[in-house]
Amino acid sequence: MSDKIFLKSIKVTDENESDGFINLYGQVIVQYSSKDKEKIVIIEYTVNSWDTGDSVTALKSSALPNNQELYYFEISTFKVPNIPLHLEFLARFDVEDSTFWADSSYEYLYDEGCPKEFFFHDATIESTSQNNSTEENSLVLNEERRQLEEELRLLEEERKQYEEERKRRQQEEERRRLEEERKLLEKERRLLRKERMLFEEERRQITRKKDCSKCLKSLEINVFLNITDQCCHDISICRNCVGEHIEREFNKESIKILYSENNRHEDNENVKIKCPEDGCNEILNQKDIKEFASEETFKRYEKFLLNIALSQIDTFQWCLNPNCGSGQDHYQEGAPVMICNSCGKMTCVVHRLLIDVERREEVRGRREEEERIRREEELRRQEEERRRLEILRKNAENPS
Repeated sequence: MSDKIFLKSIKVTDENESDGFINLYGQVIVQYSSKDKEKIVIIEYTVNSWDTGDSVTALKSSALPNNQELYYFEISTFKVPNIPLHLEFLARFDVEDSTFWADSSYEYLYDEGCPKEFFFHDATIESTSQNNSTEENSLVLNEERRQLEEELRLLEEERKQYEEERKRRQQEEERRRLEEERKLLEKERRLLRKERMLFEEERRQITRKKDCSKCLKSLEINVFLNITDQCCHDISICRNCVGEHIEREFNKESIKILYSENNRHEDNENVKIKCPEDGCNEILNQKDIKEFASEETFKRYEKFLLNIALSQIDTFQWCLNPNCGSGQDHYQEGAPVMICNSCGKMTCVVHRLLIDVERREEVRGRREEEERIRREEELRRQEEERRRLEILRKNAENPS
């Protein structure tokens, strides 16, 4: 038995008139002395008399008698309209370190009206013995016929499977495409719904206004915000008025703490600022104050809370400047006056009084001016007295 390979058949499975591409399905029979060894079957083909060529690896389909195996391959090529397609094939298989080529090349011509399936060989089995009898040859031929029929059946099943798989893939691709379109439409619908809601909200904000109970101004509804998370009443105070309320209350609370007799404060978590709405006693937390207060007021508030925490230190002293609200570590003994590192004002830590340097300088200047005027008046009075005495002396010397 010789080792060889030959092309069995070629068949057109699909012809796309829109792009000119044709899909073909071919079968190859490999005959080798050992079926157990792995084989690599290569089909080389060309459409331009081998000026250029391409190749494809065939896949194993089934085993045949007499150490034969059936392989199949698929190729796709371009066909010029109204011109016959001429294909040439070369077949080979590699096993271990050997390569076996087909005895000759194969040619296939396809055009409109031509059969879509073409068989290159009618006989597929080489006789294992050159001296078999006629009866044995007949049995071999019958077996070959049976094998060919089985191959045709398998081929038809493979063709059906291929068609079903191709249709399934097309349906799956179409389903995915429709699903993507559905998702895009759904996304556009959500965006349109969101834009419509934004438009409606803007329209309501433009058309709806409300009067503030503090400043009595007619303002847009979006400046009336819930003051605390615990407030359950209607909001009648605008954002700016809430911020001004926070600033006033913070100044009052900070002054109350600064001028309290006890310089230590156990409740150092927050300055108690109530909701400005009438009848509401909810306390604003740090988040609420940050929402409504100005940036400068909130920075003072945070710094004040830090200083309250630092006031637990025994040598901590507050700056009594009502516009400062800061404090620092200051040791009193021998140094009753503290100069604030933040505002530069002076505080007497013994008497807990703010020292107004400008006022003190003004009083000192006024006193110095009054003293200067007093001295000048005294000198003028002495000069007049001296002149009067001089006149009296002269009159006494010259009585006539």
